[in-house]
Parts: sequence; C-alpha cells; structure tokens
Amino acid sequence: MSIEQAHAVFSQNDCCGRLDNTKIVKVGDAKVGKRIYSVFDLDFINPKSRHGMQRIAIIEGDQFRGSYTTEGAKIVIDGNIISLSCDAAESLHYRQSCNSEWFEPIDLSSNTLPAKILISGYLVDLEQTI
Repeated sequence: MSIEQAHAVFSQNDCCGRLDNTKIVKVGDAKVGKRIYSVFDLDFINPKSRHGMQRIAIIEGDQFRGSYTTEGAKIVIDGNIISLSCDAAESLHYRQSCNSEWFEPIDLSSNTLPAKILISGYLVDLEQTI
C-alpha cells in the first residue's frame, strides 16, 4: 500500500483532524498467510501547541485495523510480529529513559490486534482513529 492510499484510509479514521499535520512513514508489510498488514509510523504535530504524538497504524487491505500511541518507539516488522523498542528512537531523552523490557510485540498470527499492549511501560489501548 502506498502512502497516498494509506492517506485515503486514514482520512476516514481521523476523529480529531490530525491528518493534515501528520507525517506518514510506511514501515513495511507484515504477511500472515494471504493477509497483508501495512504498518505505518504516524508523527502528528499540533500546529498551535507544537506538542506531538506518535502512533503505529495498521491497515489490512484497504481497511483500517487500528492504531496505538508509541511515544516515538522504533517499529520493526519480522514476519507476522511487529516489535517496538527504544533502539534508534529519534529522541535522545526517550532513548536515555527507555527500557526495552517495557514493550510487548504485536503478534498478527491470530489475525486480530490486541485490545491493549505494553508500550513504554504503559498499557496502551487499540484505538479506531489515527
């Protein structure tokens, strides 16, 4: 899936008007049997406050499957596993205060996304918005 195609899917799942101020980077595709999950790193910057929010967003085919707040964690795909870690995170402050044990991988083998995962030591909800 291209960034342009993902943008169209995200526009249908943008509850709060963030898309116009979001940088979209395709991390890659995770394959489970015949299913292909496209994984994106979203970096939103509020134009007024300049505060940011990073998310991992997952699309299957042309269907938005959900997103999680990542706090800038590095996203890596290995087969049907999506891993998050502090390795190579952009923020020096984040890298210094990060512990890789604070992350739970997303296993797509069941073809469902977990309702909650551990990111940066916090349970983070799967959300149906970007």
